[in-house]
Amino acid sequence: MGFKKFSTIYTNGCSHTAGGGLYDQRIKTLYNDLHGIKWESEREVTYPKRLSNHFNCKLVDDSTCGSGAPRLIRKTYEYITKYGIENAKKTLFILQINTSVGRLDYYCKKINDYVVVNFTYEDDGTLRHLNIVDNHSTTERKYGGEFFKGEIYEDISKHILNHYSFEDYNKQIQNQLLGLFSFFEKNNIEYYFGLDSGMFINYSNKNRRIDIEGFDTINKYTEAKNLIISEELDKSFIEGHPGYFGHKKFSEELINFIEEKQKPTLWVFGDSYSAKSNPEIDPSSYLYTEDFRMKYFKHKGYFPKSYPEILAENYKVNLVNLATPSYSNENIFQSFSEVSNQIKPNDILIFGWTYNSRFNLATEKNELSNINVMVTDEHFIDVNICPQTINELLHNRESYSIYYKWLSNNLKLINHMFNKNLIIHLDFSNAGNVDDYTTEFLKLITPFKSKYQTIKNETNDESFNGHFSEMGHQDLAKDIIKIINEKFQHNLL
Repeated sequence: MGFKKFSTIYTNGCSHTAGGGLYDQRIKTLYNDLHGIKWESEREVTYPKRLSNHFNCKLVDDSTCGSGAPRLIRKTYEYITKYGIENAKKTLFILQINTSVGRLDYYCKKINDYVVVNFTYEDDGTLRHLNIVDNHSTTERKYGGEFFKGEIYEDISKHILNHYSFEDYNKQIQNQLLGLFSFFEKNNIEYYFGLDSGMFINYSNKNRRIDIEGFDTINKYTEAKNLIISEELDKSFIEGHPGYFGHKKFSEELINFIEEKQKPTLWVFGDSYSAKSNPEIDPSSYLYTEDFRMKYFKHKGYFPKSYPEILAENYKVNLVNLATPSYSNENIFQSFSEVSNQIKPNDILIFGWTYNSRFNLATEKNELSNINVMVTDEHFIDVNICPQTINELLHNRESYSIYYKWLSNNLKLINHMFNKNLIIHLDFSNAGNVDDYTTEFLKLITPFKSKYQTIKNETNDESFNGHFSEMGHQDLAKDIIKIINEKFQHNLL
């Protein structure tokens, strides 16, 4: 079981995405003769179709042969406008952007629709080549090759010669793509892109650029891997577009890329109740023998998995466990704050809050020390603070529930900041419902059983405290899985 973030895949690009060449009947015949492969429409065998089949998603493929960046930007915004921002947030956008300066997007009144315009210049500034079509694909075009010659051809030709600038085009495309990417980022819309021409988009999120063995587009990938039509047909037909097997292989690699990128991370913040099962302590440290996990390891002969590890395995997600023994709630919130900018919209957050009595003091080394039990003169913190003062502070925090107000406000802040994420707040201090402060706190806590088997219960060893045993962690993990499956069913595949 995994977590699903999109119900639609939107693709856009030029002929490399749209199955250029694979619409030619001569090519279809050769594939059947050489490989025993048949298809009706080229769209049946392109990588977008294979992506939608794999992810069991609706596909909107707006790619078209001969198109460039202007059409891609227009059609992408049209999709968002048509279906709305909320549906856009449930869409994964895959953009293969051909930024060639000779690919324009013109509206034609004669057909009440846009046309694809491709052109090149001679050295003297005259047009070497100008081609105007509604679609290059013979299976998708509505108008013949002669339809746009004459008045339409002359109008567009004059406009390009009199009003077009390579430099201005490049600036416009870079700015418009930056605007589109910024819109995606602002609205937490999932997208990945590649640039056929290698143009760099300033300030774009590099993590959103497709990377398959160093290639970001199907065109670059299939050329490097000899998976273009000519190579797949033993050069019996000269055609440089991605081949049938090229689309297949690229889709497989792109699926791996997407799944790795989309895989949620389980973030865990807390104290020893949520900490890693293997403390990875240096044998020279006194904690090597004193840490409860090392003692339990000696009893069991292995490190039993903690509930975060069980959850990560169950949902097949990445795990980042920042829970640390003896942490106070201040430490827990601080550990969250330090990584909050790394949390993705589809990540899972589990907080294991602890005793409110715990707090932190600065040592003479300007480091924070966790205070969670009464101290003696041997527990030196700062020459200016005596043990009695520290113990009085502990007693004060244990005695008054108003400290829960601070904690409740932090929980509300977390929930507000990451309101699209799956968040579970657990209370391992077993706070009692004594007044309005604790009542407010407990309303924010995910209910779970207060009793799980402890290591002390399992081993009958009084030297162990109340930490959960292997069975205790397994039972807690089962309860959390049940909570997730019931409360967050819409997030699950």
